[in-house]
Amino acid sequence: MTLTTMPAAWSQLLQQIKPFGETDYADVLIRAGEILGFSTAKVEKSGRSIARIGGLRDYTDGQIHELAHSHCTLSLLWDNEPDADVVESLNSFTVVLDLALLAEDRRSQAASTPLVAPSGTKDRLTKTIDRDGFTDYLDLEFAAGPSNATVMVIGLDGMSTVNDTLGHTVGDIVIAETADRLRETLRSCDIVSRLGGDVFGIYCPNMGIEVATKLAGRLQGAIAMPIAVQTHELRVTASAGIASRSKGEKAEQILSHGDTALQAAKADGAGELAVYDGAIRMRTEDRRMLAAELVDALADNQLMTGLEPIVHLPNGSIVGVEAHVIWNHPVRGEIDRNEFMDLAELIGRVSDVERAVLEYALSEQALEDQAMRTGMNVSGSTLRDPVAIDWIADRLMSSPNKMIMEVTETAVSTGGSIVVRHLQKLRDAGASIVLDDFGLSFASIRTLHAFAFDGVKLHNDLLTDGDNARAMAIIKGVYASAEATGFDIVHSGVDNDDDLRLLMSLDSSVTGQGFYAQGRAVRARVAAANRS
Repeated sequence: MTLTTMPAAWSQLLQQIKPFGETDYADVLIRAGEILGFSTAKVEKSGRSIARIGGLRDYTDGQIHELAHSHCTLSLLWDNEPDADVVESLNSFTVVLDLALLAEDRRSQAASTPLVAPSGTKDRLTKTIDRDGFTDYLDLEFAAGPSNATVMVIGLDGMSTVNDTLGHTVGDIVIAETADRLRETLRSCDIVSRLGGDVFGIYCPNMGIEVATKLAGRLQGAIAMPIAVQTHELRVTASAGIASRSKGEKAEQILSHGDTALQAAKADGAGELAVYDGAIRMRTEDRRMLAAELVDALADNQLMTGLEPIVHLPNGSIVGVEAHVIWNHPVRGEIDRNEFMDLAELIGRVSDVERAVLEYALSEQALEDQAMRTGMNVSGSTLRDPVAIDWIADRLMSSPNKMIMEVTETAVSTGGSIVVRHLQKLRDAGASIVLDDFGLSFASIRTLHAFAFDGVKLHNDLLTDGDNARAMAIIKGVYASAEATGFDIVHSGVDNDDDLRLLMSLDSSVTGQGFYAQGRAVRARVAAANRS
């Protein structure tokens, strides 16, 4: 059997070589020999024997196989020529030994010239170097050291929820424990920094992407172990971005690449990992170009506002509309709304866009003899901005028409008490408050308790993802809550006929007098009814 076909054995070998620099190499050779079938081997570094099992003196060079890396040579006796799988496993094993011996060298160097962080650059909570000290150290390393280096940027997932529900003291304990687990899992030559908040940077000298990816997985596993805090047992996950240094790159450049990879990982979900590569670089450059074009579009008033009907089914009557912004790019065509609102967030112009949508919606209402209620989305960044909220509230109070302000579940669950206060301010100004996209993220009953919402929009994923029977049971539970507490429900994103038919199958005893919905399939149904 080889290490390739025995991942458990490979994992045990890695654990034997941890912590790096303090390894009993003879034990490691014995264990590797048991797995791969050899009993005679030795490891050398710069011609000096580090460990051996058996004896190679009585054998000719033709019977001895050598695998050499930059800091060590593994010599072993093999009766027959090893096959490709065995050679691959031995190569991987030698790489790990090589890294361990390199760490031993660097640790002995550090003993004579220890790293002393510049004054004031230690993070008090985690006892790690802060970002400034980290970048200073990296620039010194890159100026004098090898170009083959990897930086990881690791961010904890969902820490805002921990802080909001259990308090910042508990959040600090989680961050400090994470720093300890990183140090325990890393090599002695690796450097850890708290870059800010719940994000850590790790410098791994003389490590390639393949080994770094495996190490990142081990770090994520260590972080995910339960953390005992007071009466709670918390489990947090971490996402990771990895960047390999190119020749001539400065510290801030590789950190930026690592952070970009981290954002790409988080976009795929919690606990994911991404490596900065050509594809990510192209996407990043494309986003930067599009962001610059969005600045011009805002300056030239190129954005438009559309109205999405909210329909009462099954009778098909339009009971309201949702105002949303549209960007028809002169070259790319219509840009996805979520994409360019993310870009607006990036350039700090979200509130500007949302103010323009509000002005349009109020002006449209003024043109109607009997204006129906109009909804619009309010982002988390606007909800956290007191100046923006004051402007919106003043504008709402000065208008005779009433608006529905739609806020996402994520904005409420991660925004804390300031968002709740600002929602109340908007309600006091005459707006109705609707929880948007319920089911897209947490679908937490706690969120429904965070504020007395006037309505809830159920995201279509809640209906279509997973088992339909379970989805129906959950939706019926939300309807029961709505009946008990008096909020309305709208099914959003109903974009195809199959989803509409599934929605229509809801028992009339649950939905009462029908239900409210919006989406492409709903618009098509209304249009067809009007034509007939």
